[in-house]
Amino acid sequence: MTITLQDPALERDPTSRHAFPEVPGEAELRAPRTLAEELLASFRSGELGSETAFELGSHGGYARSVTGTISYLDEEANTFMLRGRDDELIRVPLRDVTSFSRTSSRG
Repeated sequence: MTITLQDPALERDPTSRHAFPEVPGEAELRAPRTLAEELLASFRSGELGSETAFELGSHGGYARSVTGTISYLDEEANTFMLRGRDDELIRVPLRDVTSFSRTSSRG
């Protein structure tokens, strides 16, 4: 038995036996953006330049709430590096963020 997997993020292959035709007049269905995608979009547009508070659903005794200014994005690790109020660098894995809010500008 042969199993063929297709990447759902790629364009549909019209030659595939599983390709469905477009339905005229129907809105395109898409999954909503994930929280990590929203965070990345906000960071890249400059909206997260001020101090930000993150709530984390991390396990293993790590901090569940961190506040700081984003220093940089570690794209390979999919992680924000925050500069905390005591100037300490804090790692915030995007997959663990359950909510975030901008607090105030550091000045």
